[in-house]
Amino acid sequence: MADYQLRGVHGQTVATLAARILAGEIPEGATLDLLALREELDVSLTALREALNVLSAKGLVDARQKRGTFVRP
Repeated sequence: MADYQLRGVHGQTVATLAARILAGEIPEGATLDLLALREELDVSLTALREALNVLSAKGLVDARQKRGTFVRP
């Protein structure tokens, strides 16, 4: 994740969320509350969604209709 650290708000959001997931602060199977994360990280919803798209591509999170965005095992 080091290559994302210098990419502004988007990169910092990716790095922060990835670190929390890998450290177990956000456990596997947990559903992410986007509005709470947006407020906690003080980022726009757009930046948060873009970060989640990166994490989804890396296999850390998944989004399903009627279930939301959750941490993959």
